[in-house]
Amino acid sequence: MSYPKKIYIKAIMFLVFVAIILILEIGLSMYFSLRDVTKYGVLLVFILGFACFPLNNKLVDWIYSLINPKIEREIKNAKNSKRGFEGEDSVNSWLEEIVDKEDIMKNVTLPDRNFDIDFLLVGSKGIVAIEVKNLTDPVRFEDDECFYEKDRRKISLSPEEDPRFKFKKYIYFLRKYLEDNDFGFVRIKKAIIFTNGKVSWDGNTGVYIIKDKEKLASYINNLEIDSALTPDICEKIKTLLRK
Repeated sequence: MSYPKKIYIKAIMFLVFVAIILILEIGLSMYFSLRDVTKYGVLLVFILGFACFPLNNKLVDWIYSLINPKIEREIKNAKNSKRGFEGEDSVNSWLEEIVDKEDIMKNVTLPDRNFDIDFLLVGSKGIVAIEVKNLTDPVRFEDDECFYEKDRRKISLSPEEDPRFKFKKYIYFLRKYLEDNDFGFVRIKKAIIFTNGKVSWDGNTGVYIIKDKEKLASYINNLEIDSALTPDICEKIKTLLRK
């Protein structure tokens, strides 16, 4: 979280607690005035209120220290989601220029699975599964290795953090689902698109890597026709996946 945002949040919290103290003071003052318990009652209430201001600062700092990690985590998640949506919107517009809209399926889910596949292209060239990444830091693949390049440093990622890992798992379940519904003969191609172009690779990545619209168009246009996928079969697969 940026420094100005931290000040902004703490200022709001401070004002909220000040408002609470003032409301309590006004309430107690009215109580003492109406009951006339002591002629010094109102004065004591205001003295108590001013004494609470230093405690107010400490209270704000303490509560902020508790909620700040969660706030930062939610802000980070929101930024990641925003980048993800922007990346998917870009790829969707690219695909609509390259293939028929009827062949594009977005955010495809499978029964009893808590994930979605960003795009599936279902047509005469088989099924093309596409994962979209819109990352802030450059990423590099070297065979089985994956790492970010940040501040001229390489930050290695574990296999589970590798963008290819989850994607391959998604495709495994997709393939199994198709096999269970008598479409095991359909070939599935895998591609990850990095919409910001901050990606490089060397060796066998196991997944086709794409960094811009031109490379995406070249990849799709160079795929061979799958004679097993007649228009009727394609429609049946689409109907199945829409469930």
